Amino acid sequence: MTLNQLRVGQAGRVLSVAPDSPSATLLAALGLLPGTRVLIERLAPLGDPISIRFNGQEFSLRRQDAREVVVQREGPER
Repeated sequence: MTLNQLRVGQAGRVLSVAPDSPSATLLAALGLLPGTRVLIERLAPLGDPISIRFNGQEFSLRRQDAREVVVQREGPER
């Protein structure tokens, strides 16, 4: 499953980020690395970008970039 497939309120644990993705380096610099827990906070009105929360920070991410992040779905963050 990829990050863009999670719905608002769902969480997942990052398994990998496509190394050939144009944003892979930026995502790694922000801390979106394998093992990181990520929560989908909200969607923009037209569904793109998505707002994600990880490591206590909130970021907006284009769906195109979210397709490059493979996650394992988990329960919501508490």
